Amino acid sequence: MIPPDGDHRLIARRWVLVADRDIRSAEACLAGADPIPEAAAYHCQQAAEKLIKGLLVLARTPFRKTHDMEVLRDLVVPAFPDLTELVERMVPLSDWGHAYRYPGLDDEPIPSPAELRVVLTEIKALAVEVTIRAE
Repeated sequence: MIPPDGDHRLIARRWVLVADRDIRSAEACLAGADPIPEAAAYHCQQAAEKLIKGLLVLARTPFRKTHDMEVLRDLVVPAFPDLTELVERMVPLSDWGHAYRYPGLDDEPIPSPAELRVVLTEIKALAVEVTIRAE
């Protein structure tokens, strides 16, 4: 998923831009009188995944198509050990990428809007870190 030649910083910034759409989508799902936390959770997972993939691009670390946050963490932490704690907080989001999207997978408890806002704050902090490194 990493082109052999190219501006890795530019590609990483593109990952951040796509992640930003997921962040804004999650926020929109939490706005108003009738929030949709399941959809917000999905977009949180997607944003975190894309940000970690942006870091992997910066590190020139190959990665396969995956939504497994543990796999992504294990790939990115060696390249960015200073982000270990922040990346580690993204690991529990793995199930959010599918748990609320299909019938029969609803065993996962739905996070509250308050919990999702905390997660969004952490995802935004990760976005800042990726953006700084991609400049």
